[in-house]
Amino acid sequence: MFGYHIQENSAGGGPNDYNHIAVNYNLIFSNNFTEISWDKYESSRFPLHYFITKIYLPLDFGIIRLNNFILSSIIPIILIFSLKKKLNYKNKFNYLFLISISFLIYLSPYFRTTAYWMLEENFGIFFLIISSYFLFSVLYSSKKKILNIILNLLFIYFAFFCSQNLFVFIIINFFILINYFWKNLFYTFFVCLLNSIFLFLPIFIFYDLFTSLFNNISSARVDFNVNNIVDFFSILLVYLLPVSIICFNKNDFLNFYIKYYKLIIIFFGLYLFLFWGHDSDVLGGGAIKKLLLFFFNKSFFYKFFFIFSSFIGIILSAQIIKDKDPKLTFFIIPYLFFILFSDYVFQEYLDPLFLIYIILFTNFLDSLRKKQIVFLYFYFFFFLISANIYYLI
Repeated sequence: MFGYHIQENSAGGGPNDYNHIAVNYNLIFSNNFTEISWDKYESSRFPLHYFITKIYLPLDFGIIRLNNFILSSIIPIILIFSLKKKLNYKNKFNYLFLISISFLIYLSPYFRTTAYWMLEENFGIFFLIISSYFLFSVLYSSKKKILNIILNLLFIYFAFFCSQNLFVFIIINFFILINYFWKNLFYTFFVCLLNSIFLFLPIFIFYDLFTSLFNNISSARVDFNVNNIVDFFSILLVYLLPVSIICFNKNDFLNFYIKYYKLIIIFFGLYLFLFWGHDSDVLGGGAIKKLLLFFFNKSFFYKFFFIFSSFIGIILSAQIIKDKDPKLTFFIIPYLFFILFSDYVFQEYLDPLFLIYIILFTNFLDSLRKKQIVFLYFYFFFFLISANIYYLI
């Protein structure tokens, strides 16, 4: 609430992006659906949330901003109920645990900026969290499975048609359901059929709209770039680091590097060789890149430490997947594919989505001790304060 009052801009692009979003609201609210000129639409995301907002709000940016803030504020609260379904906690102490884990989302600079500046991303997250509640209802309840499957898939496709980078959660959701129903032919067929209907029917019905949007998006934001791998894993390192600290004890952590140190050295040399020619643009690249540019400008040290941070992100990913939870693969591989076809890689592409994935679809944070929870709060609070300071100076 304080951030909303002072118009916090901890992600850096709030006021500028607000102007683009205002153009979109004007375009969609002021025209009938068939009269909208989609070449004037200033976004790379699908526009479902604009049409949903149009149903119950007037074209008043003050009201729309407040609506966005309220919707964003209740996302971690809905997450509590999803986690309760997942973990089946009932007593008061465990509710406090659920609250403490869910409210970590409030410390995300990008989640906060989106909430304050009427931006798009949190609408998709809102529907994603609701869909997870019905997913866990399918998995951990014997009642109303058909209805819960329908609601789960309906809301996760709402999320996708608000923000297409959430497709990774559709993939994860699909494999979880198929794995759960693998021996039941009816439910397996039903899940496959419903996924096809929710994905392709809107595209078929609104073919002209999607053709225009795809053309705009592909001409403006789609550009295959293998160098995005460096940006992606450097950004991922910000979130893998605290996960590694709470998941590994000292000996388990070091044993991995002692065992594979020769391979790590060889692959680091190869990684340096492959990406040393990467001429990174100042735009995008994430927090570590901005920090290194601040201290070293575009010098040898900047390039070396930036590639090194990316490589550490890869190594930590491999260590966590190998020793703790292979489900991390289901996020990293599809999302990396998406990143390779983006013109720029922004921290907001992973924040807070990676944290939400860790909370919902892995077991990393399911049984944290009090000291570990306190550590996570200090870590992400420090990240938030650093982001605010960076964009103030």
